[in-house]
Amino acid sequence: MDGSFDEPPITVRQSRLKLILRFGPWLVLAFALVLALATHRQDLLIYGLFVSKTLVSAIFYAALFLFTAIAAVTASVLVSPAALVFAPDGFTYTSLWGTRRLSWNDVDGFQVGGPSASQQMVFYNLSQRYLSDHAHKDSPLGSFGRSWSMSAHELAFLLNNAKEKWGEDHTPRRADARTQRVA
Repeated sequence: MDGSFDEPPITVRQSRLKLILRFGPWLVLAFALVLALATHRQDLLIYGLFVSKTLVSAIFYAALFLFTAIAAVTASVLVSPAALVFAPDGFTYTSLWGTRRLSWNDVDGFQVGGPSASQQMVFYNLSQRYLSDHAHKDSPLGSFGRSWSMSAHELAFLLNNAKEKWGEDHTPRRADARTQRVA
């Protein structure tokens, strides 16, 4: 994390190590599939697992494309991990898929959720004012994905504190218990 509330902006980036651990197994599996198909193409035909050489070649090239796509995404995410920059006027989320800029008043708050404890991420609810101004463009719920340099609970706590400090309503509020920092 770079910056502080006293010296904004605050920048939080995705952890490259967490990204390697997240994408690495898929990259290894795709590479193993390509390698197995490349070295055993003829054997698959001999043992009758496939009817034609054309089908085996099609499967090989599909696996090669899959490996290349996963390798390209992994490399680009590692070179330029997602970043979340927040300042008094709002926050900017930049990822491989684009950039999103919102003011603190465009969101109602930040909370942690996910299918399991290891896959938790920070979600935000867009405010009714924002949704009425941007009808049919956005889902009312957004997220920042996983693999940040801090836990989802820590990130949500930091974002809620920033919204409290820099949002339209400057009256101090107690942060949601679900986003409290776990000691």
